[in-house]
Amino acid sequence: MKRCAATPWHARRMRELEREARDRHRDRRRARLEHRRRMRCGSPECNKYLAKHRVRVSDAEHGCRLTLNTRESGWEETARNPHSGAYGIPQALPPSKMGAQALGSGWRAALAQLRWQLGYVVKRFGGFCRALAFHNAHGWY
Repeated sequence: MKRCAATPWHARRMRELEREARDRHRDRRRARLEHRRRMRCGSPECNKYLAKHRVRVSDAEHGCRLTLNTRESGWEETARNPHSGAYGIPQALPPSKMGAQALGSGWRAALAQLRWQLGYVVKRFGGFCRALAFHNAHGWY
């Protein structure tokens, strides 16, 4: 940055402004890196992001989906129930009914599972809030 400060006060002020700009840039970069670290694909945070932004439902339905998937799998796309063999974010049983793409790990598998879950829930219950009500009553959906 070219300095045109004629007095010592102006020179000090210019250095302060440059330092503040560097600090803001550093803080924004750290925040972006932290966000990327938390949102690594395959993490529960990334899976929730995919659900909200790529497999859209209304806000009320999304709230019910959050509760349902937190209870079922903790938003882990590789979650497996040791007793029943149910698999994935939606805890599908048998897992093969979600399709081959949904059986791996990472964001592609999570997205395939979420899309399958949306179709299943809408077809069987009419929405996530009804599926959650059924889950509350019966312990499964």
